[in-house]
Amino acid sequence: MASLSDLDRGLTSTEGEESPKDPNTTQDAPRRLKRRLVRRRRLVAQAGAPSRGPSPAPTVPAQSAPAPAAPARVPEPVAAPEPVAGRRRPLLDLFPPVPDARERPPGAWRSTAPEPALPRAATTSSGSSVPTAAAAPTADSLESLPYETFYGLTEKPFSLSTDPVFLYHSTAHDRTAQALLTSIGTRSGVVVITGPFGIGKTSLCRAVIEQLDRRTLTSLLVDPFLSVDDLLQTLLIDFGALSREDLAGGRRPSTHQLRVTLHSFLDSLTSLQASAVALIDEAQNLPVPVLDELRALSETKDGRRLLHVVLLGEPGLLFVLKQDALRPLNAQVAVRSVLGPLMSDEVGDYLTHRLRVAGNGSRVEFSEAALARIHELTGGVPRVVNLLCDRAMSKGYEVSSSVIDIPHVDAAAADLDLSAPVVETSRKLRLAVEALTFVLLVLLGAAAALWVFRDAVHRTVIQWERVPPTPPAPGIPVAQPLAVPRQP
Repeated sequence: MASLSDLDRGLTSTEGEESPKDPNTTQDAPRRLKRRLVRRRRLVAQAGAPSRGPSPAPTVPAQSAPAPAAPARVPEPVAAPEPVAGRRRPLLDLFPPVPDARERPPGAWRSTAPEPALPRAATTSSGSSVPTAAAAPTADSLESLPYETFYGLTEKPFSLSTDPVFLYHSTAHDRTAQALLTSIGTRSGVVVITGPFGIGKTSLCRAVIEQLDRRTLTSLLVDPFLSVDDLLQTLLIDFGALSREDLAGGRRPSTHQLRVTLHSFLDSLTSLQASAVALIDEAQNLPVPVLDELRALSETKDGRRLLHVVLLGEPGLLFVLKQDALRPLNAQVAVRSVLGPLMSDEVGDYLTHRLRVAGNGSRVEFSEAALARIHELTGGVPRVVNLLCDRAMSKGYEVSSSVIDIPHVDAAAADLDLSAPVVETSRKLRLAVEALTFVLLVLLGAAAALWVFRDAVHRTVIQWERVPPTPPAPGIPVAQPLAVPRQP
């Protein structure tokens, strides 16, 4: 051990090369020790372990052989030789590497330079870790990963967006869309489309707008709290007759000026063989003056309808139009269409359509039992179906399931506080219940009458008991046949 420094000072050769023989040492053991020291230093240098001190530069020993000495060079780091079975490295066993606080934990070494810090993997509720996005991860992305990435989707398939590309052409939607297109093409009159909230009225209108030609100007109003001025300004802006800068720059025009401007613009469309359509969503919340203004705009002039009006709303819109102040508008309604929910056999096609639009590489499916359960819980309303399926896919993602089944749907329904709607009884069952109720009421009335007139009833019963029994009818004698005497 005392001669290690001297041996280290005379080390100049690489692994596998013989060092010049030291005249003071003629045995083979020091040379083997040198080679093992070289191997150990190379392994330590390759692993990046910190050195204990500055290593002296390799120099040619003073007492060298007459042959010219090789120039001193630092050995390049090479791959560590794999250990051979049955072979030991006594020197490494005798000199184990000293642990250091800066030493990297064991693992694959890609380079000696420090690596960039990577974002932590997000951990799901089931305990499995999922890699996060590599580019600029935010705090939210580090907490959880959207399920659409896990299922191979490019966007959420069951979002509440009214993008017409997600519109599923069910029987009810196709029937209503065809009626709307026909009415716009013939300019027959006011169209009223009703349906429960979330049935897809707005998405249907956006899909119909995309099918209209360029000669048909459209305006879709989704604000249910419009005044008459707001209505006229919005129509003028949507039709391109005015810009927002025109309305914001100068003096605010009056209602009469806005009305005259809109009528002039609509009149100018006749020479261009164009038309204008106004689609008003949530029309049941519009005030009466706005609905009456729409009635005035939709009236015919010289046999031509200036503006085609389409009213969208919930079923309460039909009761609003029956008001006395809106009877002229109700009289102009030419088409009344009710948009119904999805049928039980349409839920599966609806989910498949939305998954296909969200990404062709989807790796998720809904079981038949889950589809029946979804229709039972939602009643076929597309908005409720989207909410339930979105939460059900989140539940399936938490357990890494590629099939959404009844347990996932029930867990999602519990989170959304959904329960199966009360199904309306059929007509026959309702008649049977009414008949049974009538019979019970009759029996209850008879019992009450017996209780009120119990004394009279008691006397009547006693009189019936005292009435003598009816005597039996007299018997009719039967003629006996005569006996014939026997001859002797």
